[in-house]
Amino acid sequence: MLPELKAEQNTPQIHSNTKTDSTTNVRPDLFYNSEKYQKLQGINNPIVHSYESENRAKGKIAFHQTNDFLISGHNAPFGSFQFSDNIDNREAKRFIHDVSNIDQHFVIRHYPEFYGSSWISEELVNTGKFEVMKDLNHHIVISNSNSDDFHPMQKRRIRKCQKLGFTVHQTENKAEQEKAYEFIKSCRLEQGLTINISKEKYMASLDIADHYHLFLVKYEEEIVCSSLLVKVNNEVIYNYLPASSARSKKYSPMAFLIDYLLKHYHDAGFKYFDWGQTSIDGVEQESLAQFKERMGAIRSDKYTFTK
Repeated sequence: MLPELKAEQNTPQIHSNTKTDSTTNVRPDLFYNSEKYQKLQGINNPIVHSYESENRAKGKIAFHQTNDFLISGHNAPFGSFQFSDNIDNREAKRFIHDVSNIDQHFVIRHYPEFYGSSWISEELVNTGKFEVMKDLNHHIVISNSNSDDFHPMQKRRIRKCQKLGFTVHQTENKAEQEKAYEFIKSCRLEQGLTINISKEKYMASLDIADHYHLFLVKYEEEIVCSSLLVKVNNEVIYNYLPASSARSKKYSPMAFLIDYLLKHYHDAGFKYFDWGQTSIDGVEQESLAQFKERMGAIRSDKYTFTK
């Protein structure tokens, strides 16, 4: 919890603009709220409400206008409020309540609670202004992760992949990235689903190499599993677009890949592996949750607020 206010501050103001990077030193410093990400999504004029006090910007929330709604977290797993280190509890709550009183329909796709956001969730609920949906999210604390602690079934499957000669590759090769896109698309079709990103946007994402990382699991030269990951900030890596072929699932190459990724990002200094949402419209995907938890994942609440 942020510290309580120790002294009265000068009258704060809420400002609106279209510069999502105008507020510095906000936490969490989410890539999804950056101008770079919003440009990728074609969001050229986001509506940004920032909180200013003592001539300093101390908080912000960015929205995108779509039909009759404003959405914070449009085309992203989440958006929501960000605050600077020097904002106190009372100021932050004041800003949340002022935004909640905006006379317009809007949605806030709030980030999972392990980002340090539970107090924001509580305050949004306390406003009494929102319909609230609670989803299930999973994450792994990378520093605590140890493959020795995986479920015995997952350890056996990882060893089987190793014995068969499966290998993991991170690639920035354009031809291989395009091949991986077609692989992901085919995996979705096997499940009766469609891929949720166009090839053009997928390739444009990979041009942002400091934030998008593509990993492939291969058996000889055949891709059997892949995942596109997103660097959310310096602490969190997000498992955005995982896929494995139906014919390879009996070997569980995804467990093999996750084991590799946890070690890779541990060495790179990351703290959390955000495995993403494990529910649809609030309903838990039980088999997926079981798999994640057998790999050491922890449950965390993820809220959507609709006004």
